[in-house]
Amino acid sequence: MPIRRPLIAITADLMVRSDRPTAFSTMTYTRSVLAAGGVPVILPPTPGHADSLIDRFDALIFTGGDDPVTEPFGTPTHPEAVRVLKDRQDFETSLLTALNDRHDIPVLGICLGMQMMGLVAGGTLNQHLPETHASHTDHWEKTHDI
Repeated sequence: MPIRRPLIAITADLMVRSDRPTAFSTMTYTRSVLAAGGVPVILPPTPGHADSLIDRFDALIFTGGDDPVTEPFGTPTHPEAVRVLKDRQDFETSLLTALNDRHDIPVLGICLGMQMMGLVAGGTLNQHLPETHASHTDHWEKTHDI
């Protein structure tokens, strides 16, 4: 019997087109999971279903995106932030909260994903890198081999 390949959830980003929310992901994430031997599954925001979804996957990847809204975590959002859509943030917050007690499921956060992991765990963010890092633009659209 063949070895089962791990099922890896990849959180989807959201945008609104013609008043319709659209979930999507860059192919870089799916290609990377495939290259590592996993089976990628794009996970659109489905509020209220975090607990039932977690048990279906062997690992989760929280992808990059716009800036998190930090008021729910006790800090004002920077005025120049490009705010992530509420449905995405609420869904990923619920997933990460449900994962807090699940140390058996690997989680990878990329950019926004890592920021959300930090916020849900009680951390804070440097919300506007141009104010503190001259090289802030160097991180956009960067990829590298692993």
